[in-house]
Amino acid sequence: MRKQGVAVKGKFLCGLHPALANSTKVRIVDIDTGPDPDDTLDEKFVDASGGYSLNGYTRELTNIDPGKILFLLNLLI
Repeated sequence: MRKQGVAVKGKFLCGLHPALANSTKVRIVDIDTGPDPDDTLDEKFVDASGGYSLNGYTRELTNIDPGKILFLLNLLI
């Protein structure tokens, strides 16, 4: 098994306004197929400007596919 990772950063806006800090959670997930379950690599709340910076890794036999990394937004309002 090899350690593989991904890092992303960005900003979520709702129209022209930043997403709500401490109410909007962003998560990156390595979507797997077959018997291997999906892996949550990192999750955090956005900051006051709607910004986020995520960095995570997993150990996999096959390559992780950055095109299959999923961003999940949980609006906790």
